Amino acid sequence: MSEGPASTLGSSVKDGYRERMRSEQPSAGDDRIKHLEMIQTIISRMAHNSFTLKGWAVTLTAALLVLASDRGTMTAAACLYCIPAVVFWMLDAYYLALERRFRGLYERARLGRIDLFSMEVAESDGSISSAARSLGVWPLYGTLLVMTAAVVMATTTLA
Repeated sequence: MSEGPASTLGSSVKDGYRERMRSEQPSAGDDRIKHLEMIQTIISRMAHNSFTLKGWAVTLTAALLVLASDRGTMTAAACLYCIPAVVFWMLDAYYLALERRFRGLYERARLGRIDLFSMEVAESDGSISSAARSLGVWPLYGTLLVMTAAVVMATTTLA
């Protein structure tokens, strides 16, 4: 059989399609970039959660102290007013520890030391206790606790 213009046109269309499909398939570098973007999204979410917790901690602690001082119940439940600050402190430390773990994962993924699309974080990258003592966490919550204690003592002294 002789090849006519139609079969030549058909094979060039097929070759063009194959070439386009090869160029559209993601390469290993594209997969690594996608993996890094996924990890970066998680890190950003952890940082946002930490920021939101700080806002809620200040708001809730201030609201509880104002409400308690208006009702004169400051002495009855003095230690209860410290609980929200401590709970938010631990949650914030948890999110910071997770963020640090995902930063370690990001670094290992960037260097190619882990499998593509692996999301296994190492415990050694960040502990909750070290995150609770970090400069981004303890000054805020320590201040909230000191302010709460000062308001409770001032209110009970005046009463």
